[in-house]
Amino acid sequence: KKEKELCIEKIIKICLTHGYTHVFAGYGFMAEDYNFVSKLEKANLSFIGPNSKLIKKAGSKDEAKKLARSLKVSVIPGEDNVTALTLLDKAGNNKIKYFRNLIQKYKLNLPNNWESFDKISQANALIEASYLKNIDLFSISDLQKKTVEVVKKLFLKNPNQSIRFKHILGGGGKGQRIVNSLKQVPEAVMAILVESKSNGVGDNKNFIIELNLENTRHIEIQVIGNGEWYKELGGRDCSLQIHEQKLLEFSLTEEMLENSTKEFRSSRKKTETNILRKELKQLKSMCLDAEKFAKELKLDSVSTFECIVDSQKHYFMEVNTRVQVEHRVTEMAYKLKFTNPNNPDDYFFVNSIIGAMLLINCFGKALPKPERITNAISGIEARINSTNASLNPHSGGTIFRWSEPNYHEIRDDQGIGNVNKFTGFPQPYKFSGAYDSNIALSITKGISRKECFEKLTEILRKMEINGNDLNLNTNFLYSILHWFIKSGPMLKPNTNFVSYYLAIAGKVKELIDQINLELAWDILVSEVKKNYGETGLKICEKKFTLILRPLKKLFSDIHLLLGWISFQHSKYNNDEIKEKDNPNIILNDL
Repeated sequence: KKEKELCIEKIIKICLTHGYTHVFAGYGFMAEDYNFVSKLEKANLSFIGPNSKLIKKAGSKDEAKKLARSLKVSVIPGEDNVTALTLLDKAGNNKIKYFRNLIQKYKLNLPNNWESFDKISQANALIEASYLKNIDLFSISDLQKKTVEVVKKLFLKNPNQSIRFKHILGGGGKGQRIVNSLKQVPEAVMAILVESKSNGVGDNKNFIIELNLENTRHIEIQVIGNGEWYKELGGRDCSLQIHEQKLLEFSLTEEMLENSTKEFRSSRKKTETNILRKELKQLKSMCLDAEKFAKELKLDSVSTFECIVDSQKHYFMEVNTRVQVEHRVTEMAYKLKFTNPNNPDDYFFVNSIIGAMLLINCFGKALPKPERITNAISGIEARINSTNASLNPHSGGTIFRWSEPNYHEIRDDQGIGNVNKFTGFPQPYKFSGAYDSNIALSITKGISRKECFEKLTEILRKMEINGNDLNLNTNFLYSILHWFIKSGPMLKPNTNFVSYYLAIAGKVKELIDQINLELAWDILVSEVKKNYGETGLKICEKKFTLILRPLKKLFSDIHLLLGWISFQHSKYNNDEIKEKDNPNIILNDL
């Protein structure tokens, strides 16, 4: 906390010394840090993003949930005020007297009418005031004890259901834990406080306790506003994730769903048509909720309205007041057209969401409400991560060379693979092993989701990355994409999909580890010799490398193998495997 405060002061000093007027904080946690943004505003520096009051109101998960309830937006059952409940327990029977003593003892600054608040609001007002004094009004053990009580009640109401804890300032999977029993609660509370760096004296220790809905999808709606007008820019399906980290994100737009519905209807696929109609209705409902939220907040930049979708219901999850890494997916689907209200022939297009943030920041309410223009109907982003075969982070590797993006690829790669203009050689890039294993984004667009998947598989197939100790998830992405292409691009994966895939991959790996390719080849050769004599033997010898080398390559990487199996799947009927082609023609697909 102290180190962060020093960094904020340094940033402000650099700006004032060099005459900088605007600060953009990227996609990380500082981009939604109330303290950082409020200090910039006090120094008369312009923050490119929502204002500090909005961040405080919507950026904290507990505050956002309270706002959602007031707007009658559906939220997941749970508890948002565990710290306030902890303080109320400490206060005993005579709460007003206890609170007055705390105010006097610590010289807390509260509103004059605080005693007219309801009990929860009184406790929250004291806790808010304690942050300014950098003190704690209860211990972590008090918080753990109260959490056990809350979770016990939730378990009784929802038997056989797990519970999720989410720190109000967490994000990207950080500061979250799932518990299945009361025994796990104390340790989980401490873990989320430590992981979100909120275990120190005076830190905000509040976290959300909610039902952990299984088999759900993670959908987010991009919203933009200038404080007077508000516009939703469609959705993104971010369900393909592991360890709470997203792996693939693809656009979810009305235009794409309408087009796909027409295709299924013309093919007389009634079930698929009805499913997509319901999804379109659900998307419109989420987008309406997002605009309602933006209007209530008086959104003056870009934010993301995040939802959990369970069957045909959707629940508000949180508002991300920062622009997110996956905003590029929305850019693939839509652009904004700004038109002069006094002259319809005077207009310009904005393709960049960050560009739109800059425009709003510079021109504010003078900027007219834009029209949302369809760009490519469908967009997709793959997160290229430094992970091993089980998708766990792998650090220490070094990239020496990365092939140039191909015609259909937009790549955000932090400059990895850039050529040093003085030496003509690429600059080595070493992975640091930080919390997030993501090293680059590979983005493309298409006239349909299927075309997006096909373009991305081709991008990954042609991509060349050379270096030492490299463990990347490119073959995993290649495999998953092929599975969707063959099984149906419009299928709706849930947030557990990748875990199921890894379980299958593990089983297949056990099977292929039992296969000795050389021995299998020897058996095949002996059969050929018996049936065709020396002539057959000579033909087999010529094909030894041709067949065994690609098979060994497939067997060496389970994700590559599964991707190839998905690719070949259409050549088999009713799971009955029978040879239809010469093996060399099949291997040519590699």
